[in-house]
Amino acid sequence: MALELPYITCDVFTRQRFGGNPLAVVFDADALDDEAMQRIAREFNYSETSFVLKPADPSHTARVRIFTPESELPFAGHPTVGTAFAIARERVPGATSMQLELPVGVTHIALDATPEGPGRVSFESPRDPAMTHTPLKPPTLASMLGLSSTSLLPGAPCEIWSCGVPFTMVPLRDGSALSAAALDLVQWNALRISANVLAERPWMYPMQIDAEKRRARVRMFCPGLGFPEDPATGSAAAALAGYLAAHIETADGRFEWTVIQGVEINRSSELHLRFTRTAGQASQVQVGGQCVHVARGTLTVR
Repeated sequence: MALELPYITCDVFTRQRFGGNPLAVVFDADALDDEAMQRIAREFNYSETSFVLKPADPSHTARVRIFTPESELPFAGHPTVGTAFAIARERVPGATSMQLELPVGVTHIALDATPEGPGRVSFESPRDPAMTHTPLKPPTLASMLGLSSTSLLPGAPCEIWSCGVPFTMVPLRDGSALSAAALDLVQWNALRISANVLAERPWMYPMQIDAEKRRARVRMFCPGLGFPEDPATGSAAAALAGYLAAHIETADGRFEWTVIQGVEINRSSELHLRFTRTAGQASQVQVGGQCVHVARGTLTVR
């Protein structure tokens, strides 16, 4: 007998259909094993596909697993936001909060309920941002992005920050450098093989920061995930809060930033980042945005 599972697709971190970051959400996935989830993620071939299962703790809304076309992720922002949107739209209309069980930990979700369905959806990072191992030298990072060292923002460090998934923050001088960036896969793979320096997958996150407007334009290159560049990366935005608290914001308090991504690949996305800064450290990090429903269907597995 065939196993048929309902699914929807949505675009995340956008108000415009066919913008933002697309996501497939498969419901009632408890009967699927790891291999089946991976095959389904390859079939959809989106940057991520999420699977909704019964929670281990009945007081939580759901357990969620997230797969790229190549592997499972412990945490990712746009699938977390999109999955919460999908659950609210299809299963829990009017919900204003959720608790989702992810491999990285229980993630708290806030939703703005509107007559048309879920409005802005925000997640609170299950971990505070932390700086991890030392990255490559700035000239090497610039070269890996196809840029000269003069494209880097003077005085701004290149660092690796993580809320569960590491990202190499590379601040650039201006928007033209950001638009011109193109990851050199030959250099990336050579370093990965020769020195194992990229073993933790600190994907490249070049950015242009406008401190006055509290606005960042970013890109995210992610070789090895089955797609070359991500249109919107909520987990990277959460990690960015750590960098901003350490190097950009100078006073303690609660701050709101806008993060724009995906422009160069025609999937413009807008992420809203909130965090509390205390003595140079970021906490209570929230990332949110709008979602739009695209399609609904039934997945025949066997």
